[in-house]
Amino acid sequence: MKEGYMKNSSLTALAVAAGMLLGAGSAFAADLGGNCCADLEERVAELEATSAKKGTRKTSLEIYGIVNQAITGWDDGSRSNATLGYGNHNLQTRFGFRGNAKISPEYSAGYSLLIDWADKARTSTFSQTQDIGSSRGNPAVSTRTDDPLIRLRDANWWLESSRLGRVTVGRITAEGATGSPDIAGIAHAVGDDVSCNGGGLSFRKNDGTLTGSLGSYGSGGCAGPWANRVQGIKYTSPTFAGFQFVGSVAGNIDEQRNNLDTTAKNRAEAGRELDATLRYAGEHQGFRIAANLGYQFDGFNRDLASGGAGYSNGDVFFPTGSADNAQGSNSSGRTRTWNLGLGLLHVATGLFAQGEYSAVNYNFENPETGILEGGRDARRWHIAAGVVRNWFGLGNTALYGEYMRESNFAFAQAPFTIGGCTGNPVTYGVGCSFGPTSLTNIHATATRSGITSGDSVRTWGLGVNQAIDAAAMDLYLNYRNHELTDPNLSVGTKSLSIVTTGARIRF
Repeated sequence: MKEGYMKNSSLTALAVAAGMLLGAGSAFAADLGGNCCADLEERVAELEATSAKKGTRKTSLEIYGIVNQAITGWDDGSRSNATLGYGNHNLQTRFGFRGNAKISPEYSAGYSLLIDWADKARTSTFSQTQDIGSSRGNPAVSTRTDDPLIRLRDANWWLESSRLGRVTVGRITAEGATGSPDIAGIAHAVGDDVSCNGGGLSFRKNDGTLTGSLGSYGSGGCAGPWANRVQGIKYTSPTFAGFQFVGSVAGNIDEQRNNLDTTAKNRAEAGRELDATLRYAGEHQGFRIAANLGYQFDGFNRDLASGGAGYSNGDVFFPTGSADNAQGSNSSGRTRTWNLGLGLLHVATGLFAQGEYSAVNYNFENPETGILEGGRDARRWHIAAGVVRNWFGLGNTALYGEYMRESNFAFAQAPFTIGGCTGNPVTYGVGCSFGPTSLTNIHATATRSGITSGDSVRTWGLGVNQAIDAAAMDLYLNYRNHELTDPNLSVGTKSLSIVTTGARIRF
Protein backbone atom coordinates (compact mmCIF):
# COMPACT_ATOMS: atom_id res chain seq x y z
CA MET A 1 0.00 0.00 0.00
CA LYS A 2 2.74 2.43 0.91
CA GLU A 3 4.71 1.74 -2.28
CA GLY A 4 1.60 2.31 -4.46
CA TYR A 5 0.82 5.54 -2.69
CA MET A 6 4.37 6.84 -3.21
CA LYS A 7 4.31 5.92 -6.91
CA ASN A 8 0.94 7.62 -7.47
CA SER A 9 2.15 10.73 -5.64
CA SER A 10 5.24 10.86 -7.87
CA LEU A 11 3.14 10.63 -11.02
CA THR A 12 0.85 13.38 -9.76
CA ALA A 13 3.83 15.62 -9.06
CA LEU A 14 5.17 15.00 -12.56
CA ALA A 15 1.78 15.85 -14.06
CA VAL A 16 1.61 19.14 -12.11
CA ALA A 17 5.15 20.03 -13.18
CA ALA A 18 4.29 19.24 -16.79
CA GLY A 19 1.20 21.48 -16.61
CA MET A 20 3.26 24.38 -15.31
CA LEU A 21 5.78 23.98 -18.09
CA LEU A 22 3.00 23.85 -20.71
CA GLY A 23 1.72 27.15 -19.39
CA ALA A 24 5.17 28.62 -19.98
CA GLY A 25 5.27 27.68 -23.65
CA SER A 26 4.22 24.87 -25.96
CA ALA A 27 7.61 24.64 -27.70
CA PHE A 28 9.42 23.90 -24.44
CA ALA A 29 6.74 21.41 -23.40
CA ALA A 30 7.16 19.55 -26.63
CA ASP A 31 10.83 18.99 -25.82
CA LEU A 32 9.90 16.86 -22.84
CA GLY A 33 8.74 14.03 -25.05
CA GLY A 34 6.37 11.26 -23.98
CA ASN A 35 8.89 8.78 -22.46
CA CYS A 36 9.71 10.35 -19.10
CA CYS A 37 7.13 8.48 -16.99
CA ALA A 38 7.46 5.26 -18.96
CA ASP A 39 11.23 5.27 -18.33
CA LEU A 40 10.65 5.83 -14.63
CA GLU A 41 8.15 2.97 -14.35
CA GLU A 42 10.49 0.70 -16.32
CA ARG A 43 13.30 1.48 -13.89
CA VAL A 44 11.06 0.74 -10.88
CA ALA A 45 10.00 -2.56 -12.45
CA GLU A 46 13.64 -3.49 -13.06
CA LEU A 47 14.56 -2.82 -9.43
CA GLU A 48 11.62 -4.92 -8.21
CA ALA A 49 12.63 -7.80 -10.49
CA THR A 50 16.27 -7.86 -9.34
CA SER A 51 15.79 -7.33 -5.59
CA ALA A 52 15.73 -10.17 -3.02
CA LYS A 53 12.29 -11.07 -1.76
CA LYS A 54 11.05 -12.79 1.37
CA GLY A 55 8.93 -15.90 1.08
CA THR A 56 6.14 -14.18 3.00
CA ARG A 57 5.29 -10.62 3.94
CA LYS A 58 4.08 -11.72 7.35
CA THR A 59 7.51 -12.24 8.93
CA SER A 60 10.58 -10.02 8.87
CA LEU A 61 13.94 -11.16 7.54
CA GLU A 62 17.35 -10.06 8.81
CA ILE A 63 20.66 -11.27 7.39
CA TYR A 64 23.53 -10.87 9.83
CA GLY A 65 26.89 -12.35 10.78
CA ILE A 66 30.56 -11.83 11.51
CA VAL A 67 33.92 -12.56 9.93
CA ASN A 68 36.68 -13.19 12.50
CA GLN A 69 40.04 -14.31 11.12
CA ALA A 70 43.41 -14.12 12.85
CA ILE A 71 47.17 -14.55 12.66
CA THR A 72 48.60 -16.72 15.46
CA GLY A 73 52.29 -16.89 16.34
CA TRP A 74 53.74 -19.35 18.83
CA ASP A 75 57.00 -20.31 20.57
CA ASP A 76 57.34 -23.57 22.55
CA GLY A 77 60.88 -22.90 23.78
CA SER A 78 62.53 -24.81 20.93
CA ARG A 79 60.49 -24.01 17.83
CA SER A 80 58.37 -21.09 16.69
CA ASN A 81 56.03 -20.49 13.77
CA ALA A 82 52.86 -18.67 12.77
CA THR A 83 49.54 -19.44 11.10
CA LEU A 84 48.06 -16.89 8.72
CA GLY A 85 44.38 -16.09 8.32
CA TYR A 86 42.96 -18.88 10.49
CA GLY A 87 39.46 -18.63 11.97
CA ASN A 88 39.43 -17.33 15.53
CA HIS A 89 37.60 -20.06 17.43
CA ASN A 90 36.66 -17.76 20.30
CA LEU A 91 33.93 -16.39 18.01
CA GLN A 92 34.02 -18.25 14.72
CA THR A 93 33.05 -16.75 11.34
CA ARG A 94 29.32 -17.26 10.77
CA PHE A 95 26.21 -15.84 9.15
CA GLY A 96 22.53 -16.24 9.82
CA PHE A 97 18.91 -15.43 9.06
CA ARG A 98 16.38 -14.41 11.68
CA GLY A 99 13.01 -12.76 11.84
CA ASN A 100 9.75 -12.41 13.70
CA ALA A 101 6.09 -11.59 13.30
CA LYS A 102 3.56 -9.96 15.61
CA ILE A 103 0.59 -12.20 16.42
CA SER A 104 -1.10 -9.82 18.86
CA PRO A 105 -0.02 -6.99 21.18
CA GLU A 106 1.22 -9.64 23.64
CA TYR A 107 2.32 -12.59 21.48
CA SER A 108 4.91 -12.90 18.71
CA ALA A 109 6.70 -15.68 16.84
CA GLY A 110 10.04 -15.98 15.10
CA TYR A 111 12.85 -18.15 13.80
CA SER A 112 16.64 -18.37 13.60
CA LEU A 113 19.05 -20.11 11.21
CA LEU A 114 22.71 -19.62 12.12
CA ILE A 115 25.38 -21.14 9.86
CA ASP A 116 28.96 -21.77 10.94
CA TRP A 117 32.09 -21.79 8.77
CA ALA A 118 33.37 -25.28 9.70
CA ASP A 119 36.99 -24.73 8.79
CA LYS A 120 39.89 -27.03 9.72
CA ALA A 121 42.11 -23.94 9.83
CA ARG A 122 41.14 -22.64 13.27
CA THR A 123 43.14 -21.10 16.07
CA SER A 124 42.19 -24.08 18.28
CA THR A 125 43.33 -27.04 16.16
CA PHE A 126 46.76 -26.54 14.58
CA SER A 127 49.86 -27.98 16.25
CA GLN A 128 53.62 -28.38 15.86
CA THR A 129 53.03 -31.47 13.69
CA GLN A 130 49.81 -30.48 11.90
CA ASP A 131 49.61 -27.09 10.24
CA ILE A 132 45.90 -27.07 9.47
CA GLY A 133 44.31 -29.03 12.32
CA SER A 134 41.50 -31.51 12.65
CA SER A 135 38.31 -31.45 10.65
CA ARG A 136 35.29 -29.66 12.08
CA GLY A 137 32.89 -30.85 9.37
CA ASN A 138 30.19 -33.48 9.40
CA PRO A 139 30.58 -35.92 7.76
CA ALA A 140 34.22 -36.13 8.80
CA VAL A 141 36.64 -35.01 6.11
CA SER A 142 39.88 -35.16 8.04
CA THR A 143 41.95 -35.66 4.90
CA ARG A 144 40.73 -32.47 3.25
CA THR A 145 42.99 -29.45 3.27
CA ASP A 146 40.82 -27.11 1.18
CA ASP A 147 37.18 -26.06 0.77
CA PRO A 148 35.87 -26.00 4.35
CA LEU A 149 32.29 -27.06 4.98
CA ILE A 150 29.44 -25.10 6.51
CA ARG A 151 27.11 -26.41 9.23
CA LEU A 152 24.07 -25.29 11.17
CA ARG A 153 24.72 -23.89 14.63
CA ASP A 154 21.10 -22.92 15.31
CA ALA A 155 17.91 -23.93 13.49
CA ASN A 156 14.84 -23.17 15.56
CA TRP A 157 11.50 -21.42 15.91
CA TRP A 158 10.12 -19.61 18.94
CA LEU A 159 6.90 -18.31 20.49
CA GLU A 160 7.00 -15.42 22.93
CA SER A 161 4.67 -13.74 25.38
CA SER A 162 5.69 -10.35 26.73
CA ARG A 163 4.37 -11.49 30.15
CA LEU A 164 5.41 -15.16 30.23
CA GLY A 165 8.65 -15.35 28.22
CA ARG A 166 9.89 -17.22 25.16
CA VAL A 167 9.95 -20.94 24.26
CA THR A 168 12.44 -21.99 21.57
CA VAL A 169 12.34 -25.41 19.85
CA GLY A 170 14.98 -26.97 17.57
CA ARG A 171 18.75 -26.76 17.41
CA ILE A 172 19.79 -24.39 20.15
CA THR A 173 22.86 -23.22 22.04
CA ALA A 174 22.58 -24.36 25.65
CA GLU A 175 23.36 -21.63 28.17
CA GLY A 176 23.89 -23.47 31.44
CA ALA A 177 27.56 -22.57 31.91
CA THR A 178 28.43 -19.43 29.98
CA GLY A 179 31.73 -18.21 31.43
CA SER A 180 32.60 -14.55 32.02
CA PRO A 181 30.14 -11.75 31.23
CA ASP A 182 31.94 -9.84 28.47
CA ILE A 183 31.45 -6.36 29.89
CA ALA A 184 34.59 -4.99 28.17
CA GLY A 185 33.92 -6.41 24.69
CA ILE A 186 37.04 -8.59 24.32
CA ALA A 187 35.71 -12.19 24.23
CA HIS A 188 35.74 -12.35 20.40
CA ALA A 189 39.55 -12.16 20.61
CA VAL A 190 40.33 -14.14 23.78
CA GLY A 191 37.98 -15.95 26.13
CA ASP A 192 37.91 -18.12 29.24
CA ASP A 193 39.14 -21.27 27.47
CA VAL A 194 42.86 -21.48 26.69
CA SER A 195 42.10 -24.21 24.13
CA CYS A 196 40.56 -21.69 21.72
CA ASN A 197 43.92 -19.95 21.19
CA GLY A 198 46.52 -22.60 20.30
CA GLY A 199 44.82 -25.51 22.07
CA GLY A 200 46.37 -28.02 19.65
CA LEU A 201 49.93 -26.96 20.48
CA SER A 202 51.87 -29.33 22.74
CA PHE A 203 54.20 -28.38 25.56
CA ARG A 204 57.88 -28.95 24.83
CA LYS A 205 59.67 -31.02 27.46
CA ASN A 206 63.18 -30.07 28.54
CA ASP A 207 64.54 -33.13 26.72
CA GLY A 208 63.18 -31.76 23.43
CA THR A 209 60.20 -34.11 23.03
CA LEU A 210 56.55 -33.12 23.06
CA THR A 211 54.00 -33.95 25.74
CA GLY A 212 50.24 -33.35 25.96
CA SER A 213 48.56 -30.44 24.23
CA LEU A 214 47.39 -27.23 25.83
CA GLY A 215 43.82 -28.38 25.15
CA SER A 216 44.30 -31.75 26.86
CA TYR A 217 45.47 -29.99 30.02
CA GLY A 218 42.59 -27.55 29.65
CA SER A 219 38.92 -28.29 29.14
CA GLY A 220 39.59 -30.88 26.42
CA GLY A 221 39.03 -28.65 23.41
CA CYS A 222 37.65 -25.21 22.66
CA ALA A 223 34.39 -24.79 24.64
CA GLY A 224 34.75 -28.19 26.36
CA PRO A 225 31.57 -29.02 28.29
CA TRP A 226 30.46 -25.37 28.14
CA ALA A 227 27.76 -23.93 25.83
CA ASN A 228 26.95 -27.04 23.81
CA ARG A 229 24.80 -26.89 20.67
CA VAL A 230 22.02 -29.42 21.06
CA GLN A 231 18.58 -30.42 19.82
CA GLY A 232 16.12 -29.38 22.47
CA ILE A 233 13.71 -26.91 24.03
CA LYS A 234 14.77 -23.67 25.71
CA TYR A 235 12.79 -21.31 27.92
CA THR A 236 13.82 -17.65 28.34
CA SER A 237 11.97 -15.64 30.97
CA PRO A 238 11.09 -11.95 30.76
CA THR A 239 13.56 -9.61 32.47
CA PHE A 240 12.46 -8.57 35.96
CA ALA A 241 14.49 -6.00 37.93
CA GLY A 242 17.52 -6.90 35.79
CA PHE A 243 17.22 -10.66 36.35
CA GLN A 244 16.50 -13.25 33.66
CA PHE A 245 16.27 -17.06 33.84
CA VAL A 246 17.17 -19.39 30.96
CA GLY A 247 16.63 -23.15 31.07
CA SER A 248 16.80 -25.91 28.46
CA VAL A 249 16.46 -29.67 28.07
CA ALA A 250 18.01 -31.57 25.17
CA GLY A 251 18.30 -35.13 23.93
CA ASN A 252 16.25 -38.01 25.30
CA ILE A 253 14.92 -37.47 28.79
CA ASP A 254 14.51 -41.14 29.75
CA GLU A 255 17.24 -43.77 29.80
CA GLN A 256 16.11 -47.08 28.26
CA ARG A 257 16.99 -50.07 30.45
CA ASN A 258 15.49 -53.11 28.70
CA ASN A 259 15.54 -54.16 25.10
CA LEU A 260 12.08 -55.09 23.82
CA ASP A 261 13.42 -58.08 21.85
CA THR A 262 15.80 -59.53 24.44
CA THR A 263 16.30 -59.53 28.19
CA ALA A 264 19.73 -57.94 27.87
CA LYS A 265 20.25 -54.54 29.41
CA ASN A 266 21.08 -51.71 27.04
CA ARG A 267 21.83 -48.04 26.98
CA ALA A 268 19.95 -47.13 23.84
CA GLU A 269 19.47 -43.43 24.41
CA ALA A 270 21.72 -40.92 22.70
CA GLY A 271 22.06 -38.83 25.83
CA ARG A 272 20.48 -35.87 27.51
CA GLU A 273 21.46 -32.43 28.69
CA LEU A 274 19.88 -30.13 31.26
CA ASP A 275 20.86 -26.48 31.59
CA ALA A 276 19.83 -23.62 33.85
CA THR A 277 21.27 -20.16 34.32
CA LEU A 278 20.30 -16.98 36.13
CA ARG A 279 21.59 -13.73 34.63
CA TYR A 280 21.66 -10.15 35.91
CA ALA A 281 22.50 -6.85 34.23
CA GLY A 282 22.12 -3.37 35.72
CA GLU A 283 23.80 -0.13 36.71
CA HIS A 284 24.24 1.12 40.29
CA GLN A 285 26.19 4.03 41.76
CA GLY A 286 28.09 4.59 38.50
CA PHE A 287 28.99 0.92 38.07
CA ARG A 288 27.71 -1.31 35.27
CA ILE A 289 27.22 -4.85 36.60
CA ALA A 290 26.72 -8.17 34.78
CA ALA A 291 26.57 -11.58 36.46
CA ASN A 292 25.54 -15.16 35.74
CA LEU A 293 25.13 -18.34 37.78
CA GLY A 294 24.76 -21.55 35.78
CA TYR A 295 24.49 -25.33 36.04
CA GLN A 296 24.81 -27.91 33.27
CA PHE A 297 24.28 -31.69 33.30
CA ASP A 298 25.41 -33.88 30.39
CA GLY A 299 24.58 -37.57 30.08
CA PHE A 300 26.17 -38.67 26.84
CA ASN A 301 26.62 -41.70 24.58
CA ARG A 302 24.01 -44.05 26.01
CA ASP A 303 25.03 -46.63 23.42
CA LEU A 304 23.67 -50.16 23.03
CA ALA A 305 25.41 -52.72 25.20
CA SER A 306 23.84 -55.63 23.35
CA GLY A 307 24.42 -55.67 19.61
CA GLY A 308 24.95 -52.57 17.50
CA ALA A 309 27.71 -50.38 18.86
CA GLY A 310 29.07 -52.92 21.36
CA TYR A 311 28.58 -56.39 22.83
CA SER A 312 27.97 -57.61 26.34
CA ASN A 313 28.28 -60.69 28.49
CA GLY A 314 25.69 -60.14 31.18
CA ASP A 315 26.27 -56.63 32.47
CA VAL A 316 29.70 -56.21 30.90
CA PHE A 317 29.98 -53.57 28.18
CA PHE A 318 32.70 -53.77 25.52
CA PRO A 319 32.90 -50.79 23.16
CA THR A 320 34.07 -51.34 19.61
CA GLY A 321 36.21 -48.97 17.58
CA SER A 322 38.79 -47.53 19.94
CA ALA A 323 38.83 -50.55 22.24
CA ASP A 324 41.61 -49.36 24.53
CA ASN A 325 39.95 -46.00 25.15
CA ALA A 326 36.52 -46.29 26.74
CA GLN A 327 36.18 -42.54 26.87
CA GLY A 328 35.59 -42.57 23.13
CA SER A 329 32.38 -42.33 21.15
CA ASN A 330 31.08 -45.70 22.40
CA SER A 331 31.34 -45.11 26.12
CA SER A 332 28.83 -43.64 28.52
CA GLY A 333 29.50 -40.74 30.80
CA ARG A 334 28.12 -37.87 32.80
CA THR A 335 29.48 -34.43 33.52
CA ARG A 336 28.17 -31.76 35.85
CA THR A 337 29.37 -28.20 35.45
CA TRP A 338 28.84 -25.24 37.80
CA ASN A 339 29.74 -21.75 36.66
CA LEU A 340 29.79 -18.30 38.29
CA GLY A 341 30.63 -15.18 36.28
CA LEU A 342 30.88 -11.50 37.25
CA GLY A 343 31.72 -8.31 35.38
CA LEU A 344 32.12 -4.74 36.76
CA LEU A 345 32.68 -1.52 34.79
CA HIS A 346 33.11 1.95 36.32
CA VAL A 347 31.34 4.11 33.76
CA ALA A 348 33.15 7.39 34.52
CA THR A 349 36.72 6.03 34.35
CA GLY A 350 36.29 2.91 32.17
CA LEU A 351 38.06 0.70 34.69
CA PHE A 352 36.73 -2.86 34.50
CA ALA A 353 37.18 -6.39 35.79
CA GLN A 354 35.47 -9.55 34.55
CA GLY A 355 35.96 -13.20 35.35
CA GLU A 356 34.51 -16.62 36.03
CA TYR A 357 34.90 -19.73 38.16
CA SER A 358 33.87 -23.17 36.89
CA ALA A 359 33.88 -26.60 38.51
CA VAL A 360 33.37 -29.77 36.46
CA ASN A 361 32.67 -33.27 37.78
CA TYR A 362 33.50 -36.10 35.34
CA ASN A 363 32.02 -39.62 35.47
CA PHE A 364 32.84 -42.32 32.90
CA GLU A 365 31.53 -45.86 32.58
CA ASN A 366 33.88 -48.66 33.52
CA PRO A 367 33.69 -51.09 30.55
CA GLU A 368 34.26 -54.08 32.83
CA THR A 369 31.62 -53.37 35.45
CA GLY A 370 29.25 -51.05 33.58
CA ILE A 371 29.34 -48.67 36.57
CA LEU A 372 29.86 -44.94 36.20
CA GLU A 373 33.01 -44.05 38.14
CA GLY A 374 33.37 -40.50 39.36
CA GLY A 375 35.27 -38.67 42.01
CA ARG A 376 37.39 -36.78 39.49
CA ASP A 377 36.82 -33.05 39.46
CA ALA A 378 38.46 -30.20 37.56
CA ARG A 379 38.50 -26.47 38.20
CA ARG A 380 38.95 -23.35 36.10
CA TRP A 381 39.08 -19.67 36.94
CA HIS A 382 39.91 -16.64 34.82
CA ILE A 383 40.06 -12.90 35.46
CA ALA A 384 40.71 -10.02 33.05
CA ALA A 385 41.01 -6.39 34.19
CA GLY A 386 41.95 -3.08 32.64
CA VAL A 387 40.45 0.07 31.20
CA VAL A 388 38.12 0.67 28.25
CA ARG A 389 37.70 4.24 26.91
CA ASN A 390 37.10 6.04 23.62
CA TRP A 391 40.37 7.97 23.52
CA PHE A 392 40.74 8.44 19.77
CA GLY A 393 37.15 8.98 18.61
CA LEU A 394 37.16 5.74 16.59
CA GLY A 395 35.46 3.64 19.25
CA ASN A 396 36.37 2.08 22.59
CA THR A 397 39.96 1.03 23.23
CA ALA A 398 40.31 -1.79 25.77
CA LEU A 399 43.69 -2.36 27.46
CA TYR A 400 43.81 -5.35 29.79
CA GLY A 401 45.82 -7.96 31.61
CA GLU A 402 44.59 -11.44 32.48
CA TYR A 403 45.36 -14.47 34.62
CA MET A 404 43.91 -17.99 34.35
CA ARG A 405 44.32 -21.33 36.12
CA GLU A 406 43.02 -24.71 34.88
CA SER A 407 43.52 -27.63 37.25
CA ASN A 408 43.12 -31.43 37.08
CA PHE A 409 41.54 -31.62 33.62
CA ALA A 410 44.01 -34.26 32.36
CA PHE A 411 43.45 -36.33 35.50
CA ALA A 412 39.65 -35.96 35.46
CA GLN A 413 39.33 -36.91 31.78
CA ALA A 414 41.71 -39.89 31.87
CA PRO A 415 40.34 -42.88 29.90
CA PHE A 416 40.05 -46.56 30.80
CA THR A 417 42.38 -49.17 29.34
CA ILE A 418 40.90 -52.56 28.42
CA GLY A 419 43.01 -55.71 28.56
CA GLY A 420 43.28 -59.27 29.86
CA CYS A 421 40.61 -60.67 27.52
CA THR A 422 39.52 -64.27 27.93
CA GLY A 423 36.88 -66.36 26.18
CA ASN A 424 36.21 -66.02 22.47
CA PRO A 425 37.11 -62.49 21.41
CA VAL A 426 38.67 -61.34 18.17
CA THR A 427 41.79 -59.49 19.26
CA TYR A 428 43.36 -56.60 17.34
CA GLY A 429 46.68 -55.58 18.78
CA VAL A 430 46.54 -53.90 22.16
CA GLY A 431 43.34 -54.31 24.16
CA CYS A 432 40.26 -56.17 22.97
CA SER A 433 37.81 -55.66 20.16
CA PHE A 434 34.74 -57.79 19.55
CA GLY A 435 33.01 -58.74 16.33
CA PRO A 436 29.73 -60.56 15.69
CA THR A 437 30.94 -63.90 17.11
CA SER A 438 29.89 -66.11 19.99
CA LEU A 439 30.23 -64.15 23.23
CA THR A 440 30.26 -67.11 25.63
CA ASN A 441 32.40 -66.55 28.73
CA ILE A 442 33.99 -63.35 27.45
CA HIS A 443 35.54 -61.16 30.10
CA ALA A 444 38.02 -58.32 30.16
CA THR A 445 39.66 -56.14 32.76
CA ALA A 446 39.38 -52.38 32.61
CA THR A 447 41.59 -49.99 34.51
CA ARG A 448 41.60 -46.21 34.66
CA SER A 449 44.82 -44.69 33.39
CA GLY A 450 47.14 -44.58 36.35
CA ILE A 451 47.87 -40.90 36.54
CA THR A 452 47.82 -38.81 39.68
CA SER A 453 46.04 -35.54 40.21
CA GLY A 454 47.78 -32.18 40.34
CA ASP A 455 48.16 -31.22 36.68
CA SER A 456 47.56 -27.52 36.03
CA VAL A 457 48.14 -24.79 33.48
CA ARG A 458 48.84 -21.25 34.69
CA THR A 459 48.31 -18.51 32.13
CA TRP A 460 48.99 -14.79 32.14
CA GLY A 461 48.44 -12.41 29.28
CA LEU A 462 48.22 -8.84 27.97
CA GLY A 463 45.99 -7.49 25.23
CA VAL A 464 44.42 -4.57 23.42
CA ASN A 465 41.18 -4.31 21.43
CA GLN A 466 40.35 -1.28 19.28
CA ALA A 467 36.76 -0.84 18.13
CA ILE A 468 36.15 1.05 14.88
CA ASP A 469 32.50 2.02 15.15
CA ALA A 470 32.23 3.44 11.61
CA ALA A 471 33.03 0.01 10.16
CA ALA A 472 31.41 -2.21 12.86
CA MET A 473 34.92 -3.62 13.30
CA ASP A 474 37.33 -4.62 16.08
CA LEU A 475 41.12 -4.93 15.77
CA TYR A 476 42.83 -7.00 18.47
CA LEU A 477 46.26 -8.12 19.69
CA ASN A 478 46.81 -10.52 22.58
CA TYR A 479 49.79 -12.28 24.17
CA ARG A 480 49.51 -15.30 26.47
CA ASN A 481 52.19 -17.26 28.34
CA HIS A 482 51.35 -20.79 29.55
CA GLU A 483 53.24 -22.75 32.23
CA LEU A 484 52.51 -26.46 32.82
CA THR A 485 52.76 -28.44 36.04
CA ASP A 486 52.28 -32.22 35.71
CA PRO A 487 53.44 -34.58 38.49
CA ASN A 488 53.13 -37.52 36.06
CA LEU A 489 56.02 -36.25 33.90
CA SER A 490 59.58 -37.24 34.77
CA VAL A 491 60.92 -34.31 32.76
CA GLY A 492 59.89 -30.67 33.14
CA THR A 493 58.42 -28.55 30.36
CA LYS A 494 59.17 -25.20 28.79
CA SER A 495 56.68 -22.33 28.71
CA LEU A 496 54.44 -21.96 25.69
CA SER A 497 53.90 -18.44 24.31
CA ILE A 498 51.09 -17.55 21.90
CA VAL A 499 50.34 -14.25 20.14
CA THR A 500 46.97 -13.73 18.43
CA THR A 501 46.15 -10.74 16.25
CA GLY A 502 43.30 -10.20 13.85
CA ALA A 503 39.97 -8.50 13.30
CA ARG A 504 36.27 -9.08 13.66
CA ILE A 505 33.84 -7.30 11.37
CA ARG A 506 30.08 -7.51 11.75
CA PHE A 507 27.39 -7.23 9.09
